[in-house]
Amino acid sequence: VDEGEDKNPALVVRTIPENNAFVPYAKEEIELGLYVNEPSECKYSLQDKNYNSMENAMNCSTSILDAEPDFTYLCSSTLPLTGNSTKFYFKCKDQPWLKAENESRRNINQESYIYNLRKSNSELKITKIEPSGTITAGGEPFSIDLETETAGGAENGKAVCRWEMGVFGDYFKPFGEYSTTHNYNLPLYEGSYNIQIKCEDVAG
Repeated sequence: VDEGEDKNPALVVRTIPENNAFVPYAKEEIELGLYVNEPSECKYSLQDKNYNSMENAMNCSTSILDAEPDFTYLCSSTLPLTGNSTKFYFKCKDQPWLKAENESRRNINQESYIYNLRKSNSELKITKIEPSGTITAGGEPFSIDLETETAGGAENGKAVCRWEMGVFGDYFKPFGEYSTTHNYNLPLYEGSYNIQIKCEDVAG
């Protein structure tokens, strides 16, 4: 089998975090994994430029033997998130083994791969927890409706919340799916309880 001449530039297969992902509030940088379909040398810029003018080189797998389990090749870098720098332009040059002998045979992306990140406008906050005060009830066990509300964060308060009170083991139980209001019907016996609640949005 004759493999023939490679005339196709590298293709971005996937990224971690995904394109258009949210990033946590006030985060100043993020680790990016860019996976391409062949060994390459990749660069990025905050503006759409040709490959040679791009200022930032990535740390890339340049050997055929460096393939991931899905036969992609990783390029990694730390992206700055200062100011409004949430859009990045990537280009790659394939066949790194030709660098010394025949640079002109290497293929370069003519169009940039555009990678977007979405910033959270504020931090995620728990704005309400109920019930509060002293609860009086007859019979045991009796139930309370544990309720909390969230605001801010990546999606205007949408989050997953979990609760824990150290009675049934040190683990957090989920309220439910992503939402701004979170409810859990909790059976209790007589006593005092210190219930801890934590919430997380899509940005982490």
